[in-house]
Amino acid sequence: MWRYHLESELRPRGLTYSTWRTLAFMQRDGDGMVQKELAQFMGVEAPTLVRLLDRLAAEGFVVRRPFPGDRRANTVHLSARAHDVLGELNEVAAALRRRLLDGIPAERLADCRMALEAIIAKARDVGID
Repeated sequence: MWRYHLESELRPRGLTYSTWRTLAFMQRDGDGMVQKELAQFMGVEAPTLVRLLDRLAAEGFVVRRPFPGDRRANTVHLSARAHDVLGELNEVAAALRRRLLDGIPAERLADCRMALEAIIAKARDVGID
């Protein structure tokens, strides 16, 4: 439901949930990563990310640069255009998050977050990313 509603909010801006998610991951810690590492960081298959990055590069949101020492690898970087729109996109996502979580007690949200973090940690321990 989160994805459906966020997609509805982003569509008038010409973006999708997948493009916002990719830009947000890059903004958080992935700017300048090798494409393969970024795919692992995001938990997606590398070919899926390549198609997204192709579209984002064509739209001027990301820039690929050759990775020094490996002609087959590229690093990906947020463009000035991406930096310009990410503040607005993140606020759209934050506003939706506030609407969806409104009225849920903080302690229930904290319990939910702890449970999800435990699941993620366990998945990493068994090699699922």
